[in-house]
Amino acid sequence: MSTLPLLGEEEWRRLGTTWNATDAPIPERMVPALFEAEAARAPEAIAACFEEQSLTYRELNERANRLARRLESAGVGRETLVGVLVERSLDMLVAVLAVMKAVTSSAGNAIESFISVSTEIE
Repeated sequence: MSTLPLLGEEEWRRLGTTWNATDAPIPERMVPALFEAEAARAPEAIAACFEEQSLTYRELNERANRLARRLESAGVGRETLVGVLVERSLDMLVAVLAVMKAVTSSAGNAIESFISVSTEIE
């Protein structure tokens, strides 16, 4: 039974070529720049909600910028592995965006770092 194929020939072709056609150009602007553009366009719009809390684009951008500056002053750069351990919350979003900002500010428009995000899930 272990030698029987799980997928037929057509299914393998579809899986390997059609569904795996993920080639995409690398964007000229990375997530932090795209986020900042949206924050500039609609600063008072709600960017994220979690349970009873919410953050506007302006608030999220300001909090992430503050943390990104602290990370940069601690030496975080494009070759730095950064772990984030927080419970699910808006703080998690702030931390992840801050890491991306700290990494990309030292790397220009290219992300060549590995970012490890560990979350404690209840």
